[in-house]
Amino acid sequence: GNLSACFAISHSRPCILTLHFFFLLFVWWFRWALAMAVSLEGICLCVFGFWKWKST
Repeated sequence: GNLSACFAISHSRPCILTLHFFFLLFVWWFRWALAMAVSLEGICLCVFGFWKWKST
């Protein structure tokens, strides 16, 4: 009984690690995408502001 429970826990560990890895990867990707979106928005605002300033 005790040995089989120990085996089940050790057997399911790769699955937990894989899920944890994918979760970290998703969080990292989401942060990167968010940073890209914010920087892209900042670039667009700068270009638009410069264009408005030049056109006046």
